[in-house]
Amino acid sequence: MNDSVDFLDFRILIEILVAPKYKITMVQLAQKLGEKKYTITRAMDRLECNGLIARDGRLPVLTEAGKAQVERYQERYLISRNHMLYEGTPVNVQTRMRSTGQCIAQI
Repeated sequence: MNDSVDFLDFRILIEILVAPKYKITMVQLAQKLGEKKYTITRAMDRLECNGLIARDGRLPVLTEAGKAQVERYQERYLISRNHMLYEGTPVNVQTRMRSTGQCIAQI
């Protein structure tokens, strides 16, 4: 399994983790993350190939490795997010970072 995770992959893992009863569709992920459905589909295929998610019918489910990956990157993400927010970044990046940070706070 690859130990590095793309930022979009990380955001997907977080959204799956915090979704009510871990149930979220590809369309819901795309809407929530502001991405195209095909972008989410490609990322999900990559996450599944890396053993971080499995599919329960049409719904993605975190594997134990996926949960561990989220926990491993949580602290690094929060440090990076705070640095970007307080050092100045474009507003659209700040909005995405805050949104993902709210999801992490729920873990």
